[in-house]
Parts: sequence; structure tokens; C-alpha cells
Amino acid sequence: MTGDLYIDSVDVYTRFGVFLTEGSYKSIVQWAALKKPEYNDWQEEDGIEVDLSDPVLDARNVTINFGCVDADYIGGFMALLQDGAAHEFNFTKIDKTYTFRLDSQSSKQCFYPLEKFSLKFIEDMPFDDYEEYVEPVDLSIPTQGYSIDDVDLSAYGIRVLSGTFDSVLKSAEVKENLVTKSDYSKGQEYDNEVLFFKEKDVVVKMLLHCSLTNFWNNYNALLYILIQPDERIFYIKWNSCEYPFYYKKSKVNELLIMDGNIWCEFDITLCFTSFRRRAPDILFALEDEAIVITEDDENAIDLDYRNDD
Repeated sequence: MTGDLYIDSVDVYTRFGVFLTEGSYKSIVQWAALKKPEYNDWQEEDGIEVDLSDPVLDARNVTINFGCVDADYIGGFMALLQDGAAHEFNFTKIDKTYTFRLDSQSSKQCFYPLEKFSLKFIEDMPFDDYEEYVEPVDLSIPTQGYSIDDVDLSAYGIRVLSGTFDSVLKSAEVKENLVTKSDYSKGQEYDNEVLFFKEKDVVVKMLLHCSLTNFWNNYNALLYILIQPDERIFYIKWNSCEYPFYYKKSKVNELLIMDGNIWCEFDITLCFTSFRRRAPDILFALEDEAIVITEDDENAIDLDYRNDD
């Protein structure tokens, strides 16, 4: 515990007997959410039209769980945090330094002389130190057929976990058409001529397991790509479909640090700006997956029996 956390260069365990408890690192490494972009929601189109010319991250809330070996020293620890607003937190186990300011106390449990408590902090300028994109390190992870902007997620060392495909294929909610109601007639009249779908959120479940250095390299590279201007494209090989999206938020579910390696299970929530389930195209292809084009150099050969008259 000694040397795990320095606040303004003060070793908080040596000085105050304060240490990090289970679950703290999950909140510390979790990405900030994206500020909600402006958008148009056209009734006669699927999804939304989003202004992603300049996407920016929001301020980040971080909840840190602490323990203290002697509750009499907590007053000194709190005095350190109250000496001005912003403070430099150096977490040596994950080799990261952040600037946090105290917001509130989330919980407190006394077992005198021991004490457990949680404090909520705010990072006003998240990801501010990532000034230049660094290519992800090749971790030789097998491809799974999930890619962002034509780059397979395995290039970031990411394994896509169970539940992702289900979240992608779940239908979006239907936009409501014109409804006419009257107190003097039963039911209601509904415009049944057309049907359009809303945008929808998709949760992509991920695992990144590697050395500490490679973790930050690849983890930051993925976030950088996700928050670039314009819509991104999420592609799934198994149904050969592309989905336009923008990043919304993330959540770290599990984070373990062992012998200089990190095991991080996390979710990223993507907003699919337009989504509609369609029948798949079944086309004639060669063994190398190249689609066979007919003599007109334009059309492929449709093998879907459902299209037969």
C-alpha cells in the first residue's frame, strides 16, 4: 500500500494511513462520456442526422474507494484535499497521473479505528494529455470479424465478448406516426402508410489483457479513433453489415492488475444513428470470398431462393 497513491507528491498511506480499496481502479481508468451532439430527427427517415463536426468529451466523474487504518488521521487527509480545489493524483500501480478536484463524499463506514469511505472527484479536462495519436501495439489477437473504420478490433488487442452481437441485432424503437384521437369515437386513427425507426444504443463488450505499457497505448488509441469528427462505421463480418455510429460512453466492469499486466473488461456504448434489419444478400463467391461478377461487370449472382418467383 505504501507508494500506491501520491496526492500532490504526498504518499497518503505513509502520511495518513489511507489506501485504495477494491473497485477504485475501475472508475479511475473509465473513459469520459461524449457531450451530447446536436442533431435533427426527421420523421420521414430512419434514425437521426447528427452534427459530429467537432465531438468533445465531457467532464468525468470518478468515485474512489478508500480505507484508513486509523480514523483519527482522516481529518488530515481531508485537509490535504481541501487545500485548494484541483490536486494531482499519481497512481503508481497503473502508471497514470490525473488532476482531480473533490466533489462529494459518497459513503462512510466506521469500524473504529478502521474506516471505509468513498469520495467522488471530477476531472475537468479528461484525455487532455493525449496530444498525438500513437499506433496500437500488435498483440497477435485472433480476428473476430468486428471492425471500426475498416480496422479490426483485434488490431487494438481487443477481444469482443458475448452479448455484443445480440445488442447489435436488437431492433430499434419505432418512430411514432401521426395519431388522431377523439373522445367521441373508439380507439384512435394511426398513419399506417410508413414505418421508420429511431436511433439506438448498442453495447459492445470488450476485453483487453496485456502489459501495462501496451494497455495504455492501445486503450488510448481506441478512444482517440472513437472521438474523431464525423460518423464512424461499425462492421460485422458475419452478417456483412455496416452501421454508422458515434461513441457515447463507457463502463469498466472488471479491472485486475497482476505482475505488471492488466485485465480490463469494459463496455462501450455506441449510438447507431440509423438502423433497420434487412434480409441478407446471399451471393455466389469463390473460395477466397471474392464475389463473382457477371459479364455486364455490374451485377452479382443472387443465390437466395426466397427471391425466386
